[in-house]
Amino acid sequence: MNPYFHLFSCCIPVKGYKKAVICDLQRNIIQPIPIPLYEILTEEGDSEIRTLEDIASKYGERDKQLIEEYITFLYHNQFGYTSKEPIKPLHIDFDGFEKDEGISNAIVDFDNQSVHTLDMIITQLSELVCEALEVRYYFPIPYSILINQLKSLKGSTIQSLEVLVENEEGYNLENVLKIKELYPILKKMTVSNAHKNTVYNHEDLSIIYTAEKIMDERCCGVTNEFYCIAETKLFIESVHYNSCLNQKISVDRHGFIKNCPSMSDDFGSIFSTSLKEALEKEGFKKVWNISKDQIEVCSDCELRYVCQDCRAYIEDESDIYSKPVKCNYNPYV
Repeated sequence: MNPYFHLFSCCIPVKGYKKAVICDLQRNIIQPIPIPLYEILTEEGDSEIRTLEDIASKYGERDKQLIEEYITFLYHNQFGYTSKEPIKPLHIDFDGFEKDEGISNAIVDFDNQSVHTLDMIITQLSELVCEALEVRYYFPIPYSILINQLKSLKGSTIQSLEVLVENEEGYNLENVLKIKELYPILKKMTVSNAHKNTVYNHEDLSIIYTAEKIMDERCCGVTNEFYCIAETKLFIESVHYNSCLNQKISVDRHGFIKNCPSMSDDFGSIFSTSLKEALEKEGFKKVWNISKDQIEVCSDCELRYVCQDCRAYIEDESDIYSKPVKCNYNPYV
């Protein structure tokens, strides 16, 4: 190895209360690292990365072997590169994130009593230039009817689609792949109340069969280390805004417009208020700005910028900055 080591600019060290990680935003890898290595990699005042000899002289000879092992591991696992001469490190500009007041993603829920339609909502989402949509059916909607309802997506602004349905005979693997052929924007299909838990990955489509019967929006809000995603846009957004609710709008199964179907506050009914009108109501965008650095416990977690948040199910309902109640990850151990 050359004497100078540099992290790739897409590999971001993040420190928690007792642990640290490197988030590789290009390969979606979250690599745990010890706190001392985090401090070496991020020590302020280093315009150029020091050599191993420089590090050893500061931290002591007895630690040199361990430091070399850390750096060698990062090098061989492609978290960084080496050079013969010092190089000024490159960094992602986290402050250059442009705030957008529009809608980027939405959730629309249905049960067997719902009277709103996907068609009327897709039109309004396109007016807001929404690109990502999650549609959740809490009942066994027939395959043919689902195909017909999804026709409203043709010509819309939606570029990424996730669908949740309750199992019925039409949702075998072959038919789900046919939905993908008809609607290439489909990225995730979840079938609840299935016979067994099975996951298929087909190109850019994830197909999840779960034996759990998902009956309503209370299935949402689960947050832990297994749900973390090291992705550039999510990471940068999470530094500044709420990783779940920023630029989100939802219609719950009763037709009420909300930030999230699981939240209690609504901003009108879809039958009397347009999505655009709800978006401009006082308080709608308030939760968009709650970042992980403001949330209790989350602010001490090394995974805070790669984790989806939940403001609907929290430990203290009177405190919007309270920890997600459905998160079982403890950064203090």
